Amino acid sequence: MSAVWKMLLALISWLFQMFGTVEDQLGPLLCKKLHSVGWKVKQTAVVQNDVDSVAEEVDRQKSANDMVFIYGGVGPLHSDVTLAGVAKAFGVRLAPDEEFEEYLRHLIGEHCTGDRNEMALLPEGITELLHHEALAVPMIKCQNVIILSASNVAELEKEWKCLIEQLRSSGLSLMEPFTSKSLSTNLSDVCEIIPHKT
Repeated sequence: MSAVWKMLLALISWLFQMFGTVEDQLGPLLCKKLHSVGWKVKQTAVVQNDVDSVAEEVDRQKSANDMVFIYGGVGPLHSDVTLAGVAKAFGVRLAPDEEFEEYLRHLIGEHCTGDRNEMALLPEGITELLHHEALAVPMIKCQNVIILSASNVAELEKEWKCLIEQLRSSGLSLMEPFTSKSLSTNLSDVCEIIPHKT
C-alpha cells in the first residue's frame, strides 16, 4: 500500500432528498482530517440514493484508489442502499452477519423485531468489522472501502479518532500533514504592485 493514500469521499444523496438543501459539514471535515495525516483526497463524488448509482461509483473508484470512504447514507432507514450498492460493486450478496447483529441487538434491545435484523445484512465474504471500545457498533470495511455511519460532526470526530487508532495499531504509519497553498488576485491588484511603464 502506498504511503500517500488517494481517497474517494462519496456522499450518499438521500440526505439532500430527505431534508432539501443541506450544507455538507462532514465532507470538508473529513478532507481536513485526511490531509492532517498526510493523505491526499483524489476525488469526491455525490451519488444518487439507488443501488446501481452507489455500485457504479464504488466499482469505478475501488480499483482506481487505495482507499474509498463512503459517508452520509448508512443508517436504519428503509431507503438506505449503501451496503447493497457496495455488495453489488464487489459482486457479492448481502448476508446476515451474526457478530454485527449482536452489536445491534445490544444497542437496540427489544426494539429489534423478527428473526433477522435487516441492518445486520453486510456484503458477504469481504466485510471486516473495525472494533473500538468507544464505538457502540463497529465501523464497516469492505476490502479498501470504509463505510462511515456518522451523521453529524461529533459522530465523525469520534469515528475518525477510532479509525486512526485502528490504523496505527495495524502498523500504518501516518505522514506529515498534506498542505496546499494558493494565491488569488485580481488584475487590478497586479497593476498596483507593478506599475505599467509608458
